[in-house]
Amino acid sequence: MAIIMVIGGLILLPLTADWLVRGATGLARHFGIPDVLIGLTVVAIGTSAPELVTGILAAVQNAPGIALGNAVGSNIANLGLVLGAIALVGRIPVQQQLLGRDVPVMLGVMLVSLLMALDGVISRLDGLVLVLILGALTWWTIRRDKLKPPQELAPAEPQPAEPQLASQTKLGWQSIVALIAGVIGLAAGAELLVRGATLLAAAFGVSNTVIGATVVALGTSLPELAASFAAARQKLYGLMLGNLVGSCQFNLAAIVGIPALIRPLNADHTMLSLHIPAMMVMALAAWIMLSSYKTVLRREGFILVVMYGVYIALTIYLA
Repeated sequence: MAIIMVIGGLILLPLTADWLVRGATGLARHFGIPDVLIGLTVVAIGTSAPELVTGILAAVQNAPGIALGNAVGSNIANLGLVLGAIALVGRIPVQQQLLGRDVPVMLGVMLVSLLMALDGVISRLDGLVLVLILGALTWWTIRRDKLKPPQELAPAEPQPAEPQLASQTKLGWQSIVALIAGVIGLAAGAELLVRGATLLAAAFGVSNTVIGATVVALGTSLPELAASFAAARQKLYGLMLGNLVGSCQFNLAAIVGIPALIRPLNADHTMLSLHIPAMMVMALAAWIMLSSYKTVLRREGFILVVMYGVYIALTIYLA
């Protein structure tokens, strides 16, 4: 039954997250919000919604190890598996503003989270600080980009006023329905995944942290993988990288911060000695690769995927 619940959650989460992202992106475009801003905010938050809902339910159900392990493990999966896998398909050009602004901010949020965890617990006060950081980051991102025109959207063909208005109205309602369906589906999928993962951890005698950092983290990272491949196919590399970097920021600021407000999150020995250091190493490696040639090459993607494989192997071995 636990395995069925986990599989059901892993299927439902990426499916309904896609509805959420489509709905949110449709509404954003309906109101004329630029694609780059959509990638860093709407899409990043939307693809991280499974982690957020899973983390909140884990905290409510007294499984805080799943919440922290999920957030850290998802970041490792985003930077190792997702970025690496896409680079294996083809080289990824990198925008300068991402290197000079967004990636350093991501590393800063990771460093703050590491310092908070050193005493063995992410307290409610730490959670409040992380949520405030999330608010500041969101405000700063919107503030800096709100005056920039969309650069990745093709100019629309002129249409008669009335049909265009009807089409926009239809698009708006479709986006709202997709958004609502995504939220409901995410809640159901996260409930299945957390309950099943907790039962599996008990059955196999491993900690919630290990289950959260592997099974749950990989499952909740599927929306980032799907959204990133979709963006890469359309050559929207700014949106793709913005999604990954924004998701990593959101994973720590919101998916650690909000559950910590509900229940303090214990950072056990394995979290401090393996998972958080692995996240920092993966982030630094990704930063170096993004900066080296202003392009992520296939061989660099291979290195990232191998690093992720080594991390999973170590996690299983030390469990």
